[in-house]
Amino acid sequence: MDYPTIKDAIDCLLLHTDSFIIQYPEPRPHIMCKWFIATGRWSSTVADEVGELLLKKGYIIPELSDKEYKIQIALGSIDYRVYKLVPDQLKKR
Repeated sequence: MDYPTIKDAIDCLLLHTDSFIIQYPEPRPHIMCKWFIATGRWSSTVADEVGELLLKKGYIIPELSDKEYKIQIALGSIDYRVYKLVPDQLKKR
């Protein structure tokens, strides 16, 4: 399933408590999606616009600080960024 709206993505994150959002940095080969929702059992794409809006509106925050993320990318130990849901922001929906 593709998550085309912010509400769809947030509902999924709330329904699956082990879920999180993944963002791959650009450029992505073959016009691949860069946002995904992942749980311990499956992953699904999130429309790029939805991923960007989730981040812009403060519904998700990165697990690593910008500095930690840049270091991990430079070391080659990760190739994506993980975001978690911000429960306090959901009350403002």
